[in-house]
Amino acid sequence: MPYSRVVRSLPFLHHPGYAVLNMNAKCPNAKTVNAQRCTCTYAGCPRHGHCCDCLHYHLSERQLPACCFPPEVERTYDRSFERFAQCVSGRE
Repeated sequence: MPYSRVVRSLPFLHHPGYAVLNMNAKCPNAKTVNAQRCTCTYAGCPRHGHCCDCLHYHLSERQLPACCFPPEVERTYDRSFERFAQCVSGRE
């Protein structure tokens, strides 16, 4: 399926209120629950603990966030859809 069709099939990316989600918004879980669960190993990541921003950023780059990958793959920083497909299909 072409990428543009995949993005169109994700309605939350086009929700009128979605554009207001940013790191300046106050998420009650950002520095508590989310930060503890975040598996990103990228030092200094500005989106650490801000799941909405992280997901939005990575989807716009045709990627998935670190939490979608096993640790050994996450450390490679290859967060592409193709790498995810390899992981879930067992073709690592």
